[in-house]
Amino acid sequence: MDTVSHCCFYVQQRNLMLLCADEVLASCSAEAIAPWETVVYKFEPFVLHIRCEDLEAGQKLLRVALECGLKNSGMVPSRQPMVAIRSTHRLEIPIALSGRLMVSHEYLTWITTMANEKLQENFLRIDKLFAAIQAALPLPPPPPPTPPPTQDPVPLADLPHACTVCPERFSSRNKLFTHLHAVHAPPPSAPS
Repeated sequence: MDTVSHCCFYVQQRNLMLLCADEVLASCSAEAIAPWETVVYKFEPFVLHIRCEDLEAGQKLLRVALECGLKNSGMVPSRQPMVAIRSTHRLEIPIALSGRLMVSHEYLTWITTMANEKLQENFLRIDKLFAAIQAALPLPPPPPPTPPPTQDPVPLADLPHACTVCPERFSSRNKLFTHLHAVHAPPPSAPS
């Protein structure tokens, strides 16, 4: 199968959450860390799970992910296989133990810069994967738009409210009342 059917790609506007080293330092101050806490500075790359239509589509998608350098990707084979696309560029560094900061402020500033670079790299990898999927698995053309259902006009004989003066019929008493006053109302009498 060379196309992906029943597949939606959601592309959100990216609001980069770049960290400021000062914010990291403030959150790691002695007052902010409880005496029993261990603090780990962590960055995790994106993880994407896709349920595929069949095994062939799953294998093709996995091949595209691996060719994009997402080496930690895999597939759970089944009737509708699940492909997990993951990257390996993670960051996990213990920085406080038992409420005490174990690293210098310079080191915290450096790993914050590194985490921000990894975040930007993460978005580049997502863009690369998205372009590769579009090239390798073209989406089928969208179905033509369906026109809105047309309502057949109700035959006049089926309308429940009939005018007693003329042959007009109406779907509601309100419309009949409006018709009677607008069309059949006697002209206002002239003041004497």
